Amino acid sequence: SPGLVLGLLLVLGTNWGLGFSLVKIAANAGVPAIGYACWMNAGAGLVLLAVALARGHVPPLDRTHLAYYLVTGVTALAIPSATMVIVVGRVPVGVMALIVTLSPIFTYGFSMVLRLEGFSARNALGMALGLGGALLIVLPRASLPDPEMGWWVALGIVTPLFYAGSNIYIALRRPEGVHSLALAAAMQLSAGAA
Repeated sequence: SPGLVLGLLLVLGTNWGLGFSLVKIAANAGVPAIGYACWMNAGAGLVLLAVALARGHVPPLDRTHLAYYLVTGVTALAIPSATMVIVVGRVPVGVMALIVTLSPIFTYGFSMVLRLEGFSARNALGMALGLGGALLIVLPRASLPDPEMGWWVALGIVTPLFYAGSNIYIALRRPEGVHSLALAAAMQLSAGAA
């Protein structure tokens, strides 16, 4: 129903925005980036695994699937999460939230370079406008509270770059015949273990 869809959208949007604030609180409290990323991913993985198993979806544990879980766990979760915790402790939360939104732009750029997607003037214009808008917010000297934060903003770009790279990898290598819940659980657990 439309009400349920709207409710889910509001809950997910709130959780997404709240996530950055929680990361900021943890970083300011001195929680190590690696530890935060590890426990965040491991906790989510355990919850997802419980749900997957309750629904009868077991993640396959052969060598091919384990390699997929490891690559996606590291590139889609472990490295981006740890980088985000490091950066968000040193820049305003809104700046990091903006940086993360560059992921679709980078994904489209990577897919064009790899010829997975054909060139589209409209998409390229949208990509340029999105990137230009983000740069207008973070590049001018007056936009950040301290110009030295520019280096941390540059490091923050690691997060959407890894998200984009993992999007491409998942599009090309996602195992067939495995339920998404099982894949997500194994990916989260491997990120927690990494």
